[in-house]
Amino acid sequence: MCEDVYVPKSSKHNAVDGAYFGTSFCQMLIQTYPIIKEMNSEPIIRYVPKIFGFKVHKYAQLHRWQDRQRQLQAERLKTPL
Repeated sequence: MCEDVYVPKSSKHNAVDGAYFGTSFCQMLIQTYPIIKEMNSEPIIRYVPKIFGFKVHKYAQLHRWQDRQRQLQAERLKTPL
């Protein structure tokens, strides 16, 4: 997911950059294995940065914008052409 933190389970995959696959990798992967789209239907739990238990304010607006863009994209993908 764009701009989300992802740490692979295997340490040998930490060195692989996402740009290695190109921009069309995700679309081709989902076309090849459509079950992946159905498997990831659980809600996204976003990491909330905190200092001494308080949320860091400057990221709040950015996260709300990113979540809204993700919702809009999901709605666009659900509507038939």
